[in-house]
This record gives sequence, C-alpha cells and structure tokens, in this order.
Amino acid sequence: MMPFEEHFIKVEKTARYYSNIPETKIIKKLWFVIHGYSQLAQNFIKEFNFFIDKNTLIIAPEGLSRFYSREKIG
Repeated sequence: MMPFEEHFIKVEKTARYYSNIPETKIIKKLWFVIHGYSQLAQNFIKEFNFFIDKNTLIIAPEGLSRFYSREKIG
C-alpha cells in the first residue's frame, strides 16, 4: 500500500456570531457559549439572558455548517 501525504490549502471564510451589548465598557465576565448540532447561535444566545448584567459580555459563535437550517442563508 502506498503512503498518503497530508496537504493543506488556505481558505477564507466568513462566520457570524452574536453577542449582547453590555451597559458599560468595563467587562468583568466574558462567556463564550457554544451551540450544539442543529442549533443557530441567534436562537441559542437567548437561553443565557439570565446571566446578563451590566458588566457581562456573552458571545455565541455560529458553526460554519448550517445545512440543517431552514432559513435562507445569503
């Protein structure tokens, strides 16, 4: 059996994320929340409203594969 070589290509992608808007610029708590399979960050981040105060920033990055979404991706 012949050996296989690993190769790399560089690709540029644009990914979206959602975050809340803290009341102040002094961030004391930072949360990265990661959604699961077949979830969208836009909906998932709403589950963390109870964490939000004036010094908390919550960031929800969205997975690059959105094949499971029924919404139109532009």
